[in-house]
Amino acid sequence: MKFQSQQLTIRPAQVDDAKQIQQIYTPYILNTVFNLEETVGTLSYYEQLIIEAQSHLPFLVAEYEGAVVGFVYVSEISFMLNLVNTCALSIYVAEDAPIRGVGQSLFTALERTLTALGMTQIIANIVATNERSIRFHEKNGFQLLSTFPQAGYKFGQWHAVKWFGKKLAAEPLQSEALPTESLSFSVY
Repeated sequence: MKFQSQQLTIRPAQVDDAKQIQQIYTPYILNTVFNLEETVGTLSYYEQLIIEAQSHLPFLVAEYEGAVVGFVYVSEISFMLNLVNTCALSIYVAEDAPIRGVGQSLFTALERTLTALGMTQIIANIVATNERSIRFHEKNGFQLLSTFPQAGYKFGQWHAVKWFGKKLAAEPLQSEALPTESLSFSVY
C-alpha cells in the first residue's frame, strides 16, 4: 500500500533507490554540520543500508514525478541498553525538492507505521545549530531530552548535539523486543 498526496507518493524504499538516496544525503555530509559524518558512503553502502533497515523496521521514500525527493528510516538503538520498542529517527529531504511538505508526509507515514508495529517511542539526535530540524521535531511532538555539549566534531569545530524523544504509545504492546521475522510494513 502507498500513501499519496498531490503526486507525492510515500512508499517502502527499494534497493534501486540507493543512488537517489545517496544524492540526497551527500550535500548534508559535504556541506553542513547537520550530519556529522565526513565521508559519503559508496552506492553499495546505501543499498545495504536499505536492506538491513527494512529487515527490522521501515525505510520509506517520498517520490515526486518519478524521482525520490526524501527518505526516512529508523534504526534500533539497543546497542546502548536493552531499549525495547524504541528507535532512532533519520529523515532527509532533497535540498531542491520541488514540492513542500515532503518531510511532514514522510514523518506522518512513518509514525503511523511505527505505532501499528508497537513501537512506543522515537529518539532523534540533532546538531544544536540545526534550528529548522529542531522546529520540525518540536512541531511533531518531540521533547528535548538532553543536550550534549561538544559531542560532535566536524569542519574543525565542536558541535553540541540535542537528543529529542517522542512517545508514540502509553504502554508497549509487548514486553519483549519486536520479532523481526513477523513484521509487515503494509500499514503505510
